[in-house]
Amino acid sequence: MIFFSVRPPLYAFLGRLSNVQPDMKGAVERVLDRCSYIGIGESRRPITQEDRDSIIKHMGALADEGLRVLCLAGTQLPHAGKDSIKTAARADLEKDCGVLGLVGI
Repeated sequence: MIFFSVRPPLYAFLGRLSNVQPDMKGAVERVLDRCSYIGIGESRRPITQEDRDSIIKHMGALADEGLRVLCLAGTQLPHAGKDSIKTAARADLEKDCGVLGLVGI
């Protein structure tokens, strides 16, 4: 791991030798609106409306148990992007993300 920094309120950035992975967390609907994929890297695939409906259904089930539900998503940037991440426009970091999962707390 090369670096870790936080960009409030939504992001944590993890640097690895081959890429930088901006991960975000937040309200399910807000994060889901920024996602075009399920997963990241080689396992990612386009998100479908069926996927979105399923995620919302699971969010409801967790909320019904009294849990606050957050969605986790991320993307991968080339390692060279590490130096420009602090000045990158938020919109550029929030596009083409992949849903990683839900967390109930």
